[in-house]
Amino acid sequence: MATDTKKVDKKVKTLTPEEILNGFNRLRTEQRSLATALSEFEVQVNEHNMVIETLKNVDPNRKCHRLIGDVLVEKQVKDVLPAITKNKENVEELIKSFKDKLTKKGEELLEYKDKHSIKIRGQDDLKQEATPDASEEKARGNVLVS
Repeated sequence: MATDTKKVDKKVKTLTPEEILNGFNRLRTEQRSLATALSEFEVQVNEHNMVIETLKNVDPNRKCHRLIGDVLVEKQVKDVLPAITKNKENVEELIKSFKDKLTKKGEELLEYKDKHSIKIRGQDDLKQEATPDASEEKARGNVLVS
């Protein structure tokens, strides 16, 4: 078994600073894209809610138009309202999924940052400003001073 651990140690590749930085930037980019997609889905849910609220007060046999892809389709409200409601529920499930993915990606990013001892310029200054020492806090009386 001792030879197995030696083989594993030889296979572990040390990363160059550029590779570490590229990996960190890749994770940050993935996190940002997840956040962007999440916000787009939230906008869709808001739009669906507006349409549903509007159609609830309308005669079910009234004609309405629905954009499906790039095609504008004429249907009746009674046919469109259930489809929009179901679509909204599906988007809400996607939002939950993306929130979980975003949380996991954030944890992965923090682990990567801690593992490789990455320090972000200016971040330490912000932490010091956010936690002033007790004498400054008493002098200001817990008031934000600019």
